[in-house]
Parts: sequence; structure tokens; C-alpha cells
Amino acid sequence: NCQNSTTDTDYIYWPNYWTNDFFYNLDIISRKSVENNLPFIYVLTPFFKTTSQQTLLKNKYEFNYVIYSALLYGAKGIQYWHAGVFYKSCWFSVDEEVKEYLKDLHKKFTEKEQILLSLKFQGAYHYSNFSTIKPGYTEKIPSYSNWSNFNDNIYANEIFNLSDPIQSNSSIDSIVISFLIDDFSNRYFWIFNKSMTSAQTLQLNLSDSCSVYNIFGDETCPISNNITVSLEPGEAKLYRVFFVNDTIDISQTKTWCENKVVTNEIIIHPSGTLTISDTVRFDKRASIIIKPGGKLVLDGGTLTNACDNDT
Repeated sequence: NCQNSTTDTDYIYWPNYWTNDFFYNLDIISRKSVENNLPFIYVLTPFFKTTSQQTLLKNKYEFNYVIYSALLYGAKGIQYWHAGVFYKSCWFSVDEEVKEYLKDLHKKFTEKEQILLSLKFQGAYHYSNFSTIKPGYTEKIPSYSNWSNFNDNIYANEIFNLSDPIQSNSSIDSIVISFLIDDFSNRYFWIFNKSMTSAQTLQLNLSDSCSVYNIFGDETCPISNNITVSLEPGEAKLYRVFFVNDTIDISQTKTWCENKVVTNEIIIHPSGTLTISDTVRFDKRASIIIKPGGKLVLDGGTLTNACDNDT
């Protein structure tokens, strides 16, 4: 009864292992989360389930699959289910190398927790509904998540060149793209490789009006036009979208206390104060205009170039 579920708690917890309706229910939970302004926590059990058979998660690619799937749909946390002797014994059987990988993965997420916690799921699109867990099996996904509807999405229209949004030398049947926004309506998207056996290298073709920044990447320079994305099996990457013609208006007191990349003009109006207490990197198109009476305060903050070759 996922469709009609309600809650009077502060969180929505969803314990689930993979079944044929995994993404169908994940979509429902995510939309309930946004509709009721309740963060949802994905409770990870150590199994895939294919019909009557349960299969233990055994490598990092399979853990990638379930963890990134949850984040793709806006999960605000991952909880590992280990109640009872049976489940505990399953976790004990996970290879130590995989456990170390998961620790590093969690660290990566917590370093960007301010961004991840701010995101609200808006929709996901699956290139196909062929199962990457059980060959020949069909996953149940909402009809509006079919790739045939991708071009109708408002965010896809803003971000991608819809005549040819994704290019690859191999099949892209395993690809999913989801769109999310933060409290300020900034756009983000995840791109996800559902395959747990094959890596993917893709070219994403962006619209002329935007550039993107890889949230978990080492680079700080926003990329325009065409970007190359490499995904391990089960991996997803998160991108922040910047629009060329957007202006950031500061007309009240505002504090930036997290690492940022700016590609736009910032205008600090006479009544505005912008305090920066972390590193802000400026694309070559960005600038700050301080109008009479406006204030820019660096409280331990740093202003620098986003791209190494900018002066």
C-alpha cells in the first residue's frame, strides 16, 4: 500500500531490497517525501530479491546500485539494517575490502551533506526498463519515467540539447537521469549507470545557455557544451547546473558558509550584505557588483578562480 501510505513522523523510512517494483516504489516514496516535506531514509538490507530467491550483496558495484539509486531519488540518509542474528550474519560475510570502500563512499557523501540534504526530487527517466539484476526481466517503473517522456521535462529542456542529449559508443539501456532542485530552485541532475557489470563512458550534450559542475569531482571549473562522463558499474554522478544569464541578487543579509562555484553576476544592493566564510570560486563570466550601501564581508572566506587558466 505504498500509494496510500501516510505518516505522522518526522521522517519516512523505507526498508526494501531490490524487487521488480523497486524503482516504482522508490518514485512513490520520493514524491511523498517532497509533497509532505518529510526527508526519507533508505534502509538498506543486504539482499537483492529475484522472485522467490534472495541474493546477498557481495561486491562494491552491487552496493553502488542500491545506494546511488536511493540518492538518485532524493534520499536524505542511508541506514543499514542489521536487526536479528540472520541479518547480522549477512553483514559479517561482506568482504572487508568492500566495507572499506563503503566507508570511503560514506565520507564522500558526508563531505557534501549540505548539498545532498537540500535537494528535492523532481523526476527520473530510465532509458529502458530492462533489468540489470535479472537478465530478461522487466522492471516496473512509472509510465511518466519512460525515456519517451524525457523531452517533455522542463529541466531537460533547460539543461540538455534535446536533439541528441546523450552519445555513447555502446548501448545506454542502463542509463537513468534524475532532476532535483534545492531551496533556491537551483537545478541539479544525477546520471546513473544501472549496470552492475559494465562501465559506461558517455557524452552529455548541454544546451547553449548552461554549464555544469561535478559536485563530487576534483575539478572546479564549470563545463559548457559537451561533457564526458565515465561511470563505474552501479555508479552515479551529481551535477549542479548554472545558467549563463542568471543574476544573483543580494538585497538582504546573506551568509555563504560552504564551498561554492559562481558563474554569474552577483549584485549586492544598497540594503544587502553578503558574508563569505568559505571558498568561492569564480568562473570567467562571473563578477561582483557592490552598489553604494551594499557590503561584502570576508569572514575567513576566499575568492579565487574556478579555472586554473583564468586570470
